[in-house]
Amino acid sequence: MTDPSLDVPKQSLSEYHIDNLKNAGDGQLHAMHLQPSRSWLLVGGVAAAAWLLDSVAATMLWSSSIVDAFLLQLPATAVYTRLAILLLATTAALFLFRSLAASQLDRALQRSSKWFSTTLKSIGAALIAVDKRGRVIFMNPVAQTLTGWRLEHAIDQPLANVCRLMRHGKDWDHAAVLQRLIREGTPVTFDSDTRLQNANGSEPNVTGNANPIIDSEGEIIGSVFALHDITAAKEAEQTRIRLATVVDQADDAILIANTEGIVEYVNPSFEKVSGFTNDEVVGTHVNRFRSDVHDEQFFEVVGQTLKLDRVWRGHLILQHSDGTRRQLQSSITPIADVDGNTVDYVSINHDITHELELQQQLVQAQKMEAVGRLAGGIAHDFNNILTVIKGYVALIAGTIDKEDKVSRFVNELAKAGDSAAMLTQQLLAFSRKDALQATVTNPNTAINDMSKMLRRLIAANVELNLVLDDDLGCVRVDCGQLGQAIMNLVVNASDAMPDGGKVDIRTLTTSLGTGEIANLEPGSYARIDVSDNGFGMDEATLQRIFEPFFTTKQIGKGTGLGLAMVYSFVHQMGGDIEAHSTPQKGTRFSIYLPTVDEIEVAAKKRPLENIIGGHETILVVEDDPQILDLTSGVLESRGYTVLRACDGKEALDTFDKAGRVDMMLTDIVMPHLNGFKLADQISKRQPELPILFMSGRIDDDSCRDRDISTLADSLLQKPFAPSKLLQRVRMTLDRAS
Repeated sequence: MTDPSLDVPKQSLSEYHIDNLKNAGDGQLHAMHLQPSRSWLLVGGVAAAAWLLDSVAATMLWSSSIVDAFLLQLPATAVYTRLAILLLATTAALFLFRSLAASQLDRALQRSSKWFSTTLKSIGAALIAVDKRGRVIFMNPVAQTLTGWRLEHAIDQPLANVCRLMRHGKDWDHAAVLQRLIREGTPVTFDSDTRLQNANGSEPNVTGNANPIIDSEGEIIGSVFALHDITAAKEAEQTRIRLATVVDQADDAILIANTEGIVEYVNPSFEKVSGFTNDEVVGTHVNRFRSDVHDEQFFEVVGQTLKLDRVWRGHLILQHSDGTRRQLQSSITPIADVDGNTVDYVSINHDITHELELQQQLVQAQKMEAVGRLAGGIAHDFNNILTVIKGYVALIAGTIDKEDKVSRFVNELAKAGDSAAMLTQQLLAFSRKDALQATVTNPNTAINDMSKMLRRLIAANVELNLVLDDDLGCVRVDCGQLGQAIMNLVVNASDAMPDGGKVDIRTLTTSLGTGEIANLEPGSYARIDVSDNGFGMDEATLQRIFEPFFTTKQIGKGTGLGLAMVYSFVHQMGGDIEAHSTPQKGTRFSIYLPTVDEIEVAAKKRPLENIIGGHETILVVEDDPQILDLTSGVLESRGYTVLRACDGKEALDTFDKAGRVDMMLTDIVMPHLNGFKLADQISKRQPELPILFMSGRIDDDSCRDRDISTLADSLLQKPFAPSKLLQRVRMTLDRAS
């Protein structure tokens, strides 16, 4: 059964407003008779009008007024007649007054209704009014756009049909909302998580409230919903949050400052680059990040660029909180408001410190490679010359009596040749073109073997201490080069302590993780430390110590190749070297060499007196005529038959013409056809032929696709003595047989 209280006529909100105003106007007219001041005013006005009419009538119709008639005691008929005329006149005046007042009230109501309707249409919020039944009675244009319903179609529709409100994907309980509004008179608020499903199927975000409509008598006659479409604002806020997240998580360091240079914001990356926290930076001036590298003119150029509302881009050096410097690729952009006035500056900085360090390392490597190529080429030619000198000196020494005075001169020549050979080995090691004889050894063995020699090399006031790890792992290295490297480090340490001091050699096994040392793979390494308590080095010197020909020693006391050779040798063996130094406190060099699971095998030396010649036929291939003559002569002197060839092509022709060849001795670096390629072609003709290579340098073209570490038993390194040549030839022949 329908509640009679809900049975109200269908009318719009404007009609409600007009009816209420009319009722209020009628009430005002009735109230005029109840208010004493207004009643006496009305009686006075009627009395004055009656007196005026009586006076006019007396003048026009009678000889005296009605007042005079009472005073003169005129007949009753005349008096009643005059009273009736006055009453009719007064009634007509009152009716005219009421008509004029009602007309003015109607015009006021129309103006008020028009104002009310215009106001509702002009409000930016969506307004939806419902009656006590919860049915729509009014919608302004904004509400029609928001819901997708036209007013004529929405009138008398249930609120849930026209304005379906949802929160977190679930419908609002519209009946409960109307219950609170109509029955309880309690306002309802809709938060920003509210959505409205409109007639088009879209679901804009809305916020707002609903309030009861109360008439002049205090009765709730409906409710009005005021909703705001916040879809664009919410999307803008989400976009702002995403952008803020991007800025916060950006790898580039971002700083925002106002036009006075006061920092307003820095992202976490800037905190990392600068070393300062957000709280330490915000509110301070950007000048705190200036380094002394840039002068005032630099910053004036930056300022002038920004004053022209242009973006400044360039290389900026930032002062870190720890005093170090960070190299930044920066851009500073003016930020303008809606009026085009610059209000902020945003600085985006990419830390290129590491990239520049890598670039410097690349330049250094390229420089060392270029010098190495030059040094390798010189050493190769010099090795050939030394081979001839040392060879003939040895032959001369074998033909003269040891007591002869000439023998002493020959011995000095031999010593000079050995010194020159050591220098060329340093050059070749630096250029990474030497043919290393890599064997499995324990570094402790090499250090112990050379400890006596090291003590003779250092100054008398310098103490040498050995702290060797008994469990140190074995490494695969060229023992001679390892000894040379340690000797260079120890001699340099001694030279750094002219007033005396202490040199420590320490070995230990260490395990490196990923990225712990940039150039090394994770794994087990034998570490050799050579440290001193001498003068030490500053940072600038430390950056250059491995450069070829760079030395801190006086002219004539250092070649600048020692540390370069150590650096080259260590890297060629798959390791790395680090240098740590503090001025006036000392220096420590740490060599890392990868350990192997193999054990050390002691080398067996064959006594030179047991070296014998033979009668085999040997093909000797060498592009240097002097070495070819020397080598052939030495072999022939011991009974061998020698077939000579000055290059690979001639060697193939000679081999094809020979009836029998028992061995080939060939140089590696030769024009047209190097020793390795020659060996490949000879092996196709005679697979079992023993081959011995001789060389003082192996270039990239020669050793391509070959592991030179496997040539230890088939390589004779220049410069060599005749006895060494004869020994290696005999060993090669015996091994093949």
